[in-house]
Amino acid sequence: RDRDYSALHKYSQSQSTSKKDGSVEERRSMASSMGGGNAGEGEWLKVAELRAMAEAQDPHVKEVDNLTLRRFLRARGHAVGKASAMLLKFVAWRREAVPGGVMLAELVRTELSHEMAYMAGADRAGRPVMLAFPAKHFSATRDMAGFKRYVVYLFDAMCAR
Repeated sequence: RDRDYSALHKYSQSQSTSKKDGSVEERRSMASSMGGGNAGEGEWLKVAELRAMAEAQDPHVKEVDNLTLRRFLRARGHAVGKASAMLLKFVAWRREAVPGGVMLAELVRTELSHEMAYMAGADRAGRPVMLAFPAKHFSATRDMAGFKRYVVYLFDAMCAR
């Protein structure tokens, strides 16, 4: 479990990006250097546009990596304005739910002791696998705020892998 936190911390440190002024040349340069996935240059240009638009409204967006921005963009059908609104809501929620930026294992120690879920390695494509045991989730006796912290911790641990 401590390994999950350490991997998460390394991941969050590696994903920080430098501030960009949003010029067309910079966006094209960023688009050509991003590579990754099944995205073409046009999609990466939209990612850069999304970053510039969202960072103008909330400087905390610079902490969000480009692949996450691409997911927001795809979730809104490549509509940059809609993706920006969705992203800004997420960043505000994340800042409120995880004030330090990383959910520490100490904050979810009780939930971790119940062993309701654990990381189970990776699938054939290298994606992380999490096993959850719904029978161990007792909603009547659960502190919902603590459970929300636990879910954030689990997803952060998966993303770190």
